[in-house]
Amino acid sequence: MNSKMLEKLDARFCPPLIRPQMLCVYTRQFVAMLDAGMSITVALEILADQCSGTWQTRAAGKVWRSIKENIEAGATFSECLEQHPRSFSRIYIGMVRAAEACGKLVTVLDQLATFLEKSQRIRSRLTSSMIYPSAVLSVAIAVIVILVVFIVPRFVAIFSDLLEGQPLPALTAFVVDTSRNMGQYSFLALILLIVAVIAVRWAQRSEGGRLFVDQVLLHVPLLGRLVRKVLIVRFASTLATLLDSGLPALQALETLHRATSNEVMRRTILKVRDSVSEGGGFTEPLENSDLFPVIVVRWIKVGEKTAALPEMLNRLATQYEKEVDQMIDALIALIEPAMIVCLAVVVGTIVLALFMPLITIIEKIGTA
Repeated sequence: MNSKMLEKLDARFCPPLIRPQMLCVYTRQFVAMLDAGMSITVALEILADQCSGTWQTRAAGKVWRSIKENIEAGATFSECLEQHPRSFSRIYIGMVRAAEACGKLVTVLDQLATFLEKSQRIRSRLTSSMIYPSAVLSVAIAVIVILVVFIVPRFVAIFSDLLEGQPLPALTAFVVDTSRNMGQYSFLALILLIVAVIAVRWAQRSEGGRLFVDQVLLHVPLLGRLVRKVLIVRFASTLATLLDSGLPALQALETLHRATSNEVMRRTILKVRDSVSEGGGFTEPLENSDLFPVIVVRWIKVGEKTAALPEMLNRLATQYEKEVDQMIDALIALIEPAMIVCLAVVVGTIVLALFMPLITIIEKIGTA
């Protein structure tokens, strides 16, 4: 395979992209090199050179090398970042643009690296917390399907031969009917599940559909409280980072609105932005929102009055990060035994349903 073919394959399957979990590491390294006195182009060249090996690191290297070449051609750092929207969020670009305007690039990038590390920690915590429950649920579903679809029908054939027309116990009849229905309609159920997933995905493309899905999530017992706390953490930490970077409140709110995915939160941020643009403050729109508890609104109100809003938002984010961790631990501690108990009840019911006719068969053999 010649070099041109390798280049085509590399361009096709390894597009320029920096994954979020690596961006915080690269940003921290970039800050260290700039703080040591290196120029931006030299630091970018070093970042690009170290990105070799796997396709993910090669993809990141392409991004850094492209940024370096564009800076050498006369573009600003923020303009170069805008050419890679899949790698750099609006928040990242907005903070770099503000840093360029005030001449505090190293300081703002250091704040940005800290913000990315916090965001990645929350994301990793949420993802890792779902691994064990998902594995238990998958095993439970597989065990139940195997019992109902494959094991139960074999016992039904045995019962029909030995009971000689006698009716099955009510519980056994229920399990047998369930097994028969699952065997007959499993394909239809799979199609309906796929259609439902596609419908939800399609609905999330529209603003109204996203609003409906997000509102439903916020009202799910236990899960809704967790989602609400995570949204507050992201709101507070992101807004504090944007304000610390030197962005005016209106521009920071606009950047935050464009970078937020939850539609309920997006609408709340728009109301806050409109209030600030009309000379009001943060407090009234937040008080009228169902997302923010009273204590959160009061903290933000104190921050506004004392001209220490970024500091207050950072304290708020830190406090709610701890609450998110505690709630995740509590949910895991609740979900694990609940799933095991549910699996035991279902499997125990199936085993009992299969055992009940055996008693009748044994009695019949004993009296024969």
